[in-house]
Amino acid sequence: MFFERCLHEGGHPRDFLLARVAMQAGSNTEQEAREYLLEHQDTASPLLEALRGYLDEDWAGCIQHLGQWEPHNALAEALRVQLEAEALTRTGRESEALTLLRAADREGMFTGVSIRLATALLQHAVHSRTPNQLADAQEALAVAVRARNSRRTWYGDSAEAAVLAVQAAVLCGDLSSAWSLTQPQPEGEALPREAADDRLREQTALVAAMSGREQKAQQLLAGMTNAFTKAQVMAVMAELRLDGDTENPQVRGLWLQAWEAAQTEPEQLTAAMGLAEAGADLPDLEHLKPGFPEAVAEIELLARALRGRPGDELAVLRANTARSPMIVLKLAQRYHRAGDIPLAAQTLQDGAHQWRDVRLMAMAAGAFREAGAYARARECADAALRMAGADWAGQGRMYALLVEVESAEGRMDQATDAALKLLALDPLDSDARWALVKCYAGRAMPEQAWQTLTEHGAPLDPRSRDEALLWVGLGASFSTDPHFTGRALALMQRWPDDEELLGRLLGALHWRAVEPAGLKFPRDPGHSMVMPRGRVAAAAWSRLG
Repeated sequence: MFFERCLHEGGHPRDFLLARVAMQAGSNTEQEAREYLLEHQDTASPLLEALRGYLDEDWAGCIQHLGQWEPHNALAEALRVQLEAEALTRTGRESEALTLLRAADREGMFTGVSIRLATALLQHAVHSRTPNQLADAQEALAVAVRARNSRRTWYGDSAEAAVLAVQAAVLCGDLSSAWSLTQPQPEGEALPREAADDRLREQTALVAAMSGREQKAQQLLAGMTNAFTKAQVMAVMAELRLDGDTENPQVRGLWLQAWEAAQTEPEQLTAAMGLAEAGADLPDLEHLKPGFPEAVAEIELLARALRGRPGDELAVLRANTARSPMIVLKLAQRYHRAGDIPLAAQTLQDGAHQWRDVRLMAMAAGAFREAGAYARARECADAALRMAGADWAGQGRMYALLVEVESAEGRMDQATDAALKLLALDPLDSDARWALVKCYAGRAMPEQAWQTLTEHGAPLDPRSRDEALLWVGLGASFSTDPHFTGRALALMQRWPDDEELLGRLLGALHWRAVEPAGLKFPRDPGHSMVMPRGRVAAAAWSRLG
């Protein structure tokens, strides 16, 4: 090893080199690190005392000794920052740890600091009752991707950073980006050696399960040796098969397997939360309380609320909504399953305001839409967009929802604005482009509709009967393709038994034959291929909802 060779050759400073060798030995077991330090106890140094305190979980002592040590260069300073940040975190001083790490990361010290910062941000977002969970996750994603890219330049361990980036993307609710981070080019952005790394493959299996790629998840499980991740992936797949109903005996059994296989405290916390959500009896979590007091408190609270006396569950949940956003979600799910969708939506909206939780607000928007309360859905969607900011991965879902609810109320100008913003997020998104086409058509703006449909050359291919009607109606008026009639007839073969579609198609082709292309667009509701506003909304959401 490099640092050990430096020691043998009389390298300086000796205490720093001893600490680095001890930490490398500790990558196998902490006991090996302790034994190495014991062998060199004749070397007096605040750094080595701090490292002993770190290994013995004497966090106050670790911080005290680090304050007495003077790092000799940037590499040594990076080591001090990482040790002190961990000690601060373990003593409940997460904000101080994040401030320390952010300052060091801005100076561009080393990717080890960036990795530690991303890890601390994720821990803070997941295990603390912070109102800034989404912001922490977004920052962790940016830091992890930057560390990954930096390590790629010198063939370092970029997979370690990629794993953190995937975890951050999942916490942001951006499963699309999370999947891309795990996949090699051209489907994703991972390097082949990253995609083949066992650590990233475990995350790939988990994201596959979360995003409904069950076959892919099963394939990855077949070659996986990590028993905890296998049980976690199986539990997530079971939850999805049950439409998110976590309070199920099968789900409880799988989370119990995850608990039994967990090797680290974060793994135990994940399994414990899964058990709590499943309404299971919790194992003893006492040993986790010193390091994760807020997380353990929330898990125990959720478990008590979901295991209330029969008939009392709703009362217990209602009484505890101010103590955990997860309680809010569980109460809303109970109302939804009972058929009271407006009350479920109101519960989510109230909880979102109380906890400043953008995901609860987005769920409230969806629930109000489901209940037909379009004005309330619009209110919640707008609130979610304001709360989350421009980098939120969920803004596309909110703009798509706004297209639907604005169209349903006949507010086509506002629906068009939402569709334009939706398309701006991804100009290659076919759903977004069709939404804008339908909005223009609903406003009797056929020229803009055709321009949007053909912005990338050939008109976008229709995916449904309503889109086919619109495609033919616009094309009959504006297409200069000499083969348009043949393409339209070929399109008809997708719906060979639809007499209404055939009649309207033939009417449009007849009109095209007697009117020069682009001269006039048919506006008679009895013959126009432009859908009435209600159908525009319905068709738009059939693709975007």
